[in-house]
Amino acid sequence: STVTSGSIAASSLAIGGETDEQILSVAVLEYNEKGDGGDSDDEGAEVDDHFNAYLDNKAEQEDRRAANDLDLEEEGELFEEDPLDMGEDTIPGAPEGWQPFPPPDTFMGYEPKHDAPITFDAVDNPGGWSEYTFQPAYKDGKYVNHFSPAGAKVVPTNNEGERVINDWKFHYDGWVPDNFDKATYVRGDAKKDNIKPASRKGCLDAEVLKRHGINANSLEDPLSIFQLLLPMHDPQMSGIKDDGRMPYFTTVRTHTNIYATGSKGWNGSYGRAADCKGVTDQELVRWTAVPILHGAREGKPGSLHRRWMTTDKNFDSHCANSMTWTRFREIKSVFKLNNNMLSPKRGMEGYDPCSKYDLIYKVLTHNMNYLTAI
Repeated sequence: STVTSGSIAASSLAIGGETDEQILSVAVLEYNEKGDGGDSDDEGAEVDDHFNAYLDNKAEQEDRRAANDLDLEEEGELFEEDPLDMGEDTIPGAPEGWQPFPPPDTFMGYEPKHDAPITFDAVDNPGGWSEYTFQPAYKDGKYVNHFSPAGAKVVPTNNEGERVINDWKFHYDGWVPDNFDKATYVRGDAKKDNIKPASRKGCLDAEVLKRHGINANSLEDPLSIFQLLLPMHDPQMSGIKDDGRMPYFTTVRTHTNIYATGSKGWNGSYGRAADCKGVTDQELVRWTAVPILHGAREGKPGSLHRRWMTTDKNFDSHCANSMTWTRFREIKSVFKLNNNMLSPKRGMEGYDPCSKYDLIYKVLTHNMNYLTAI
């Protein structure tokens, strides 16, 4: 939840020497925090977008759990023919002679309910999936759809008989590239008929790793790998020849301090927030490590403060010695992965709902590619 400057200042009275009682009282205050109407509160609408998508998917999961929900008293004949027999054609690329696992003996075959298609042949099944793989789902006494085990449902055909969503065309029964596709959708030797040729197999670039001082011993140190992917310093100033990594902590420090100073009044000349000092790269490294350690020890978001409480069984000296609970909360209240002052707001041209959190994914992807030979 968002932490206001007022609640920060309330806990700052004990900075450097917080008691368990103070830590607990501030944790309760933070739990009940409603926000201060600032930028982070505005981002709630974006969180709602993602959360609503999550709820929609969860609702579909409930539908899928009800798929083929045979009652115990219902009787049916055992499926005499192999429901997974799709003829000679199997999954493209499967080893010769490979056959999918058969369904359990208890599977009774397709038994439609309510307003579901009367026979399996009448089901929209462009992928040719078996009755066991592609099962019906029901909700409130009505047929919803057929779903795959992974929760996928078929895109319906349009007036032209094509299955298209937002210009993306779905090919369930195979795709045959035309001359344009053959010349366009390729990368090196990779093409439709050979997606993973030997020339596209990747591996770590030994020469790059050597330039960064990585050897067999350092590979056993998680922090060495961590700093390769999320640099703790500016790679342009690392002194390593051709260091092509994207910076992370130095970029986050800049975005965080811009927001803290420009929007929250940190380092100002008056007000309670004036006592809050700018964030350093070193602090951000330690700050990031706290939830990693907490999660590794099966901690929950609501119990993080207990890592600083010396009388609590979940007290952790690494967290407590890295920074105070007060400082952790201060940084949490202003932590930013983008420059909020320059990023277009919701409803504005150029608005990107991912801009507030996609930096870490961009850095990880770029730096992983930098460390691989292909």
